[in-house]
Amino acid sequence: ALWLIEHGFTPDAWGILAAAIKRHAATHEVARVDDSPFGKRYVIEGPIVTPDGPNPIVRSVWFIETGDDVPQ
Repeated sequence: ALWLIEHGFTPDAWGILAAAIKRHAATHEVARVDDSPFGKRYVIEGPIVTPDGPNPIVRSVWFIETGDDVPQ
C-alpha cells in the first residue's frame, strides 16, 4: 500500500488505481501463462501509468478459473 501511495494513488480515489490496472492488462502482452487444475494464471509485465508520472514497470497476475472466462 505504501508503494502505491508513494506513486500518487490514494484510497479516496481508488478508481484511478483500478483503471490503471485494467489499462496495464489491456496494453501489454502476456509474459507467461501457467496452467493448473483450477484454471490459468496470466502474468503481464510492463509500465503502469501512475499519478506522479514515473510509470514504473510492474507485474500483474490475472487468474481465469476453469469453466469461466472472466479474469480476476
